[in-house]
Amino acid sequence: MANSNILIVFYSQTGNTKHIAELISEQTGGVLKEVKAETPYKSLYLGGGNRVKKERSEQTHPPIIPIQLEESEFPIVFLGTPNWGNGISHPIMTLLDQYHFEHATIYPFCTHGGGGIAHVVSDIEKFCPQTKIGKSFDIYGDGGTSAKQAVATWIKSLNL
Repeated sequence: MANSNILIVFYSQTGNTKHIAELISEQTGGVLKEVKAETPYKSLYLGGGNRVKKERSEQTHPPIIPIQLEESEFPIVFLGTPNWGNGISHPIMTLLDQYHFEHATIYPFCTHGGGGIAHVVSDIEKFCPQTKIGKSFDIYGDGGTSAKQAVATWIKSLNL
């Protein structure tokens, strides 16, 4: 079931957010686009956390590998990010510097290690003040065996 009016765009450091994005794509037929930093992040446990903290304190957004995207083609955008420091990941900040999705409704989703959705939605609102933000979704890690059903329940609740 292909649906070229739905975009699923995400950044994933560990693969958890990518897994959820793929489930959304399978269930909606939407177009999947992955955001990648030009210089990949190290694991948070191997020093990557220092880079994240520095970028956050300096309010810098890392260069990302360009993605081909005509935002006006997508009235529905699922925007995925891991929860980094209670907010969106820095590569997603860079994406939102470039694209504001003003003609779309954004449905935020995030993966986390216990922090929940935190400030993910309010961060997106800061970058996209003219964009409608729909019901968000968060899941611990990759969601385990219940991820597929949890995503399906969320998508059904959106009445797309």
